Amino acid sequence: MSPQDLEVAITWPSPGRSPPEDAGGRSGYTEFLRVLFNPEEDEIEEQRHLKRWSGSRFDLGMFDLSKTDKAVRGALRKRRER
Repeated sequence: MSPQDLEVAITWPSPGRSPPEDAGGRSGYTEFLRVLFNPEEDEIEEQRHLKRWSGSRFDLGMFDLSKTDKAVRGALRKRRER
């Protein structure tokens, strides 16, 4: 039995949404949320850009368990195929 045979993907419901792809890690995501929800006066244009980039309706409370589960399983499948 190989280590790959022991890999299991389990997705648990989350209290919030994950960051958008390429948000810049933990610090980038923190900055993304700050500008999106509480921009300073000179960041309004950046806020508009972030809204468009993230799909206009970034809802922190939204979590799609089946979509996340599908993404995790797909990533594991790709890893096993290497």
